[in-house]
Amino acid sequence: MATTTNVNERIESGLHAILAETRDLPDLRAAWDALPDWNQASVKIDWDHLMIDYLTELDEFACAGQMTPEQQTRYAEVRGALHDALPIIERLGLERPPVA
Repeated sequence: MATTTNVNERIESGLHAILAETRDLPDLRAAWDALPDWNQASVKIDWDHLMIDYLTELDEFACAGQMTPEQQTRYAEVRGALHDALPIIERLGLERPPVA
């Protein structure tokens, strides 16, 4: 069983990683067509990892009541940012967020 410290660190890491990458999407969209195929593939793999592993884990922590109120607020911010970025996510062919 994960300790509270480990859970907190995973939550913080996930929140930071997803929000940072989501905020970078407009710049990525602007540069996308100039990126080599291998670089686009690498970005897609990294994004998939964020969505499938990090985001789903954050959702599990949120549903289990393991987030602090501040983390819950930041998680709502992450979900909102992902929702706002859906047009870019779809344009780049990235994995759609698997949570509402």
